[in-house]
Amino acid sequence: MDVLVPPDFTLLNSGVFEGVVELNSNVETSIAAERLLLKAAGPVAPGHFSFDTYHRLNVLYEHLEALALNHSDIAETFDMAGTTYEGRVIKAMRITHNISNPESETKPMIWIDGGIHAREWVSPATVTYIIHTLLGLKEEEKREEVEELLGMFQFVVAPCLNPDGYEHTQLERLWRKTRKPSGCAGGGEKNWFGGCFHGACFGADPNRNWGTEYWNTTGVSSNPCSIVYPGAAPFDQENTRIVKTYLESKRDVLKIYLSYHSYSQLFLTPLGYSDTIVTEHQAHYQRIGRMVVDAIGGRHGTKYTAMRAANLYPHSGSSGDWAHLELGIVDAYTVELRDEGRHGFELPADQIRATAEENVDGLLALIQNSLYYTQNNSAIPDFYQMGPSTLKIPNALFKENRRRICDRLTEKNVPAKSVIFLEGGRQETEYDSDRDTEFQQESYFMWMFGVMEADFAGAVDVDTCTSYLFMPRYPESYAVWMGDLKTPDFFKARYGVDSVFYYDEINATFTDLQPSLLLRLSGANIYSGANFSTPSVEGIIPDDIPLNDAILYPEMAELRSIKTEEEMKVMRYVNQISCEAHKEVMKMMGPGKMEYEGESTFRHYIYMKEGMRFMGYTAICASGENSAILHYGHAGEPNDRMVREGDMLLFDVGGEYAGYTADITVSWPASGTFTDNQKFVYNTCLKANRAVIEVMKPGMTWFDMNRLCEVTILEEFMKEGLLVNGTLDEMIEAGIDDLFFPHGMTHYIGLDVHDAATTRNSSLVTLQQGMVVTVEPGVYFPDILLDAAYKDPEQSKFLNWDRIAGFRGMGGVRIEDVVAVTETGAELLSHDLPRTVEEIEEFLKEWKD
Repeated sequence: MDVLVPPDFTLLNSGVFEGVVELNSNVETSIAAERLLLKAAGPVAPGHFSFDTYHRLNVLYEHLEALALNHSDIAETFDMAGTTYEGRVIKAMRITHNISNPESETKPMIWIDGGIHAREWVSPATVTYIIHTLLGLKEEEKREEVEELLGMFQFVVAPCLNPDGYEHTQLERLWRKTRKPSGCAGGGEKNWFGGCFHGACFGADPNRNWGTEYWNTTGVSSNPCSIVYPGAAPFDQENTRIVKTYLESKRDVLKIYLSYHSYSQLFLTPLGYSDTIVTEHQAHYQRIGRMVVDAIGGRHGTKYTAMRAANLYPHSGSSGDWAHLELGIVDAYTVELRDEGRHGFELPADQIRATAEENVDGLLALIQNSLYYTQNNSAIPDFYQMGPSTLKIPNALFKENRRRICDRLTEKNVPAKSVIFLEGGRQETEYDSDRDTEFQQESYFMWMFGVMEADFAGAVDVDTCTSYLFMPRYPESYAVWMGDLKTPDFFKARYGVDSVFYYDEINATFTDLQPSLLLRLSGANIYSGANFSTPSVEGIIPDDIPLNDAILYPEMAELRSIKTEEEMKVMRYVNQISCEAHKEVMKMMGPGKMEYEGESTFRHYIYMKEGMRFMGYTAICASGENSAILHYGHAGEPNDRMVREGDMLLFDVGGEYAGYTADITVSWPASGTFTDNQKFVYNTCLKANRAVIEVMKPGMTWFDMNRLCEVTILEEFMKEGLLVNGTLDEMIEAGIDDLFFPHGMTHYIGLDVHDAATTRNSSLVTLQQGMVVTVEPGVYFPDILLDAAYKDPEQSKFLNWDRIAGFRGMGGVRIEDVVAVTETGAELLSHDLPRTVEEIEEFLKEWKD
C-alpha cells in the first residue's frame, strides 16, 4: 500500500507503523520539477515529437494528425462520436495495411488505450510510442513482425481516454478522475443558494464507470469526492459512454482489448470484480501472462508480475471487465506500467522510452501467442489455420471424407459392425541421432482426420460413422521441452471427432466396440510401387477381432482421387499462393544469381506470407542445360549453378498447406527476352499445354491427353524443320516423341504431389468431375538421349541434326499447370501467371524498369 502524507506527519517515523519504506520524500518537489521540464519542452515542431518529456493534450493530438498525414497508406485518425463534459474529443488512430480498402475494417481488431486515469502520464506516452512502432518510424526501432501483424489485424489506438482529467493535471498533478460535477462534499449538504456548503465534488473514476451486472459492487465508494467514486450510474461520464458506443459498434471484429495504466508493473488478466471466481480460460491466462512478463523483462530486466486483476484488489466497473463480460472478449487485459512506487504516478520522463520499449515487446508477445485464440474467441479452434490471414480449413472437410468412406464401404456390403483402424505418422529421428525430422502427417490419416500431430491412431465405425482418435500419453516432463500437454477433450474439440482416448486405451475401447471386422490399409502406391506400412495390432487390440487388409486401400485411394468442394478450396488456395511465389522468383532471378536464391525466395514467400511451412516436393530450380534434367535439385544437384546470360530458367516448385500441394512449373529467359530458338520451344510447349486443357472434360482418357500433347509437339517440330523424312505415326512408332518429351503428361495431385488412386495406366484412367490433375508438357534437348538417337538409324533418319544443333545446350522448357475437372470442362487452378511470350516479357520488363 502506498500512502501520501504531509511532510509534518510525525507518526510516520514514530514506530506506530511497521515496515514503512519512504518512496518519495517530497512529492511537491517532484511535481515542480516535472512542470519545469514540460514548460521547457515548449512547442513541438512537426517530426520532432520526443519521448524524453511528457506532452500536453493538444501537442499529442497534433502529433497524431501529423503521423496520419505522413503515413496515409497505413494510418488514419478519427474522433469518436461525441465530446467530453468539457467539450474535448477522444482522438484515436487506426493502423493497418491497405487502410483505404473498406475491407480493412473487417479485419480482426486490436484495441489499445491509455490515459483513462488522468495522473498516469506515462500511459499516454507509452501508447503513443506503440503507435510509432506500428508505423515503423525511422527514429524508432523497426520490428519485422509488425509488418506481418499489420496485414493480419487492424489496430485502433487511443492514447488518452480521459482528456478533461489529463488537462486538469496541469493544475492538480495527482488528479485521477473525470471533471464532470458529481455532488457535494461533507455528506452532500447544500447552502441556501443551492450550492455545496462544504464545497463541490468533481468527476467519477472512469475505470469504475463501465456497466456490467457487477457495477458498483466492490472497490468503489459512494462518496462523490472519492477517487473511486463510480458515478451516479453506469456510463454517466461522457468519455466512457463515447468509447463504449464505439467499441459496441466493433464487437464483431474486436479480438483483443488492452488498457495501459500505471503504476505497479503488473499484467492483469480477467476478472477484476471477484477474486474467488475462476474463469474457464484461466489456463490460457496463465500462459499468456508468462509470455508477456517474460518478454517485458527480456528488454531491460524490469520485473513485471502476471496476476488476476482482482488479486491486486477487487474492483467493479472496469473497462477490462466490461469488454470481457459484455463484449465477450476473452483476451481483455490491463497493464500497470512502471514503477513499483519509488516515483509512482510521477515517473521521470527519462524512463518513458525504456517503459515503452519493454511494453512493445510485451504487446507483440501477447498478440503472437494468442493469434488463433483471439481471432475466433475460442480456446480451441475447430479448424486448421496457420495464421489469421491464411486459409481456414474446417473440420467438416475431414468429417465429409469419413462419411464418404463409410458410405462407400456400406455400398460394398462390408459386414455390419466393421471398424476402420488407421495409424498416423510417427515422429522419427534422423538415422541414429536424436534430431527429430520435420514431421508431416501420413496422407491417408490426414485425409480422414486432419490431425497435424504425430503418433496418433484413429478408428471409424462404418455403420454409424462414429469417429475415435487415440493420442499419445506423454509424461509431465514433456511439457518442459515441447509445450503444454493437451487433453483428450482438447483434441475432441479441435478435430471434431466423437471420442478421444489415449493410445494405451485402444484395447479397452475395442473391447467395448466388439467389431465384427477390423479394416486396415494395405496396398502398393501406384507411383512408387512401395507398399503401405500396414499397422501392427498385435497386443494393441483384442486377439479375437478378425482382420481384413484387402478391402480398404482401393476404396480410399479412389475416393482421394475425387476432391470434394472443401478440398477444392484448399487446392485453389495453395495454387494461388504458389503462383504468387513464382512471380516473386521471376522478379528477382537473372544472370549472376544462384539457382538456390530462387528456391529461397519461393520458400520465404509462401511461409512468411501464407504460413506454408513445407513444399510439396524437392524444388527443381534449373538454369541452362540443367533444365533438361527432369528431377534436378536433388542432393547431388542441389540448385547450385550460377545463372548466365542467355539461359532459360525452369522452376518446378509448389507450396503445401495442410498436406495439400501445388505442382507448377514456370519457364522464362534469364535475360527477360526470348531468343528465336527459345521462343519456338516455349510456344511449342505452351501450345501443347493449352490444347490439352481446352478439350479436358469428364470422359476423356489420359491416353487421349498424352497423345494430343505428343502430336502437338511433333507437328511443331516438323513445321520448324527439326523433324524430317516421315509421318507422325512413323515418328511415334520410332519413339521420337520420347526423345524430346521423356515423361508423362499428367498425374493426380492432392495430399501428395503424386496423389493416391487405383491406377496410372493412361488407357484405363478416365477423367471424372472432381479430379485434380497436372498438365505438364515439356520440350527438352537432353544430350544423353540425343547422342543415343544419333547412333540409332531407326531414330536418326527423322532428325535434322544441323537444325537440332542450334538447340542443344539450351536445356528445356516445361509448362506445368494444375487443373480441376468440372462438370463440363476444366478449371485452371494455376491461372495467375504470365504464360505467353508477350506476357512474360512484359512482366519482366515492368519489374526491371
